[in-house]
Amino acid sequence: RIDALRKNVRAKHYHVTFEPLFDDPGTVDLSGVNWIVVGTMTGAQSRKIHTEPEWAWSLTDQAHKLGIPVFMKEDLV
Repeated sequence: RIDALRKNVRAKHYHVTFEPLFDDPGTVDLSGVNWIVVGTMTGAQSRKIHTEPEWAWSLTDQAHKLGIPVFMKEDLV
């Protein structure tokens, strides 16, 4: 979906939200992205779906290597 965003939406700034984070995203091409948001499932389904801290840290590390700020939702604290 990030490729579609870059290809089809003209904007000065892009942000990408990884929420809820259901699985390990692996390596993500964040080129052209200005900031990311990471969060877990909230509400009634939150007890059924678990976000591993390593998945969130992987995204954070990838973003920071490119100088991209990361907002982590309070449910990850």
